[in-house]
Amino acid sequence: MISAQSSFYSANGRLPFGLGEARTAELTFRWPNGQVERIAGAEANQLVVVREGSGIERREKFGVR
Repeated sequence: MISAQSSFYSANGRLPFGLGEARTAELTFRWPNGQVERIAGAEANQLVVVREGSGIERREKFGVR
């Protein structure tokens, strides 16, 4: 579990984590209102912007180093 919470009902903007050799991941969000949201097939090497109840709003691919 990765938690972005910095105070009551607020959150940090980014959660970096590694996938190893995996190319995709399943993301599970447990929102403050108790809702659980699952997003399957999120691709590696990108910034994924997720809004509560709306799923992925935006994706930005990272450049290869």
